[in-house]
This record gives sequence, structure tokens and C-alpha cells, in this order.
Amino acid sequence: MTVIGRCIRVLFPMLLAGVVFCIIVAPVAGADEAQAAEEFYNRISGNPNFEKFPNGEQFCWHAASGIHTFVEMYEATGDRAWLDQGVRYYDFLVDRLAEGPDGYKGFIGPYIYDNNYWCDVHVGDAILWRGILEFSALVLADSGPCGQIRRQSP
Repeated sequence: MTVIGRCIRVLFPMLLAGVVFCIIVAPVAGADEAQAAEEFYNRISGNPNFEKFPNGEQFCWHAASGIHTFVEMYEATGDRAWLDQGVRYYDFLVDRLAEGPDGYKGFIGPYIYDNNYWCDVHVGDAILWRGILEFSALVLADSGPCGQIRRQSP
């Protein structure tokens, strides 16, 4: 067998597999991304620890778990469903902000070491705002001239 014949024999199945993937698997995977993103949102926003710690620093630590996943999955898949669910989650978090005695809003609640005192612990604020700002920076960097995300859902 010639070199060209061996190359065709080796490369043709890989080419065929690539075509099959693009035609059959990729559209299904894209449809699954929307469902996966929504399921992840439901899981992270339904954290059972939120019942025990509905506010304050403990809430922040539990809420921060997975906060970067929306950005990471959008970067990995290019599917806007992850951004849409990220917005839902960040809205969920912002709804928990409360105004402190100084007039500024924060994730105010019982102090982690002494429940007799309520405060906004800056570490709690920082770990949640970091995730929200990371998302905002990605959207601004990935937006076109009209503010639309350049990548589209498959």
C-alpha cells in the first residue's frame, strides 16, 4: 500500500467521526448546555445551608461555592445559557444585600464568631463581589459595539 493510501485509510475514519460529531452530537450538546446551566443554577441557589444561614458571613461562604462556574462554563462552551443563569444567581445574591448603620449595603448578618453581633464582614462581601465582577469583566470584554455578547448559543 502506498503512503497516500495509508494516510487515507487512517485519516478518513477520523474525518468521518468529525463530520458525525458536528452534525449529530454538537447540536444535542448545545441543547444540553441550557439544561445543565439551569440545573446548576437550581442546585447552587437551592443550597440547603441557606436555610440555616440566610444572611451574613456564613451565607457568603456558602454562596461563594461555585460562583465562578458560570464564567468558567461560558468560557469552555461559548454557550450564553451559562451567562443567563449567572445573571439569575447574581440577582439572587444582590437581593440579599441589607443596609448597615453606615448607610452602605452589604451581606449583613450574624458575626461568624459571635451571633450576638450583626455586621457586614468584608471578606464575605469580597468573595461574592469578586465573582460578580469577574462575570461583569467577561461580559464587557466579550461584548460587541451594541453590548451584545459576540458568541452565540449553538
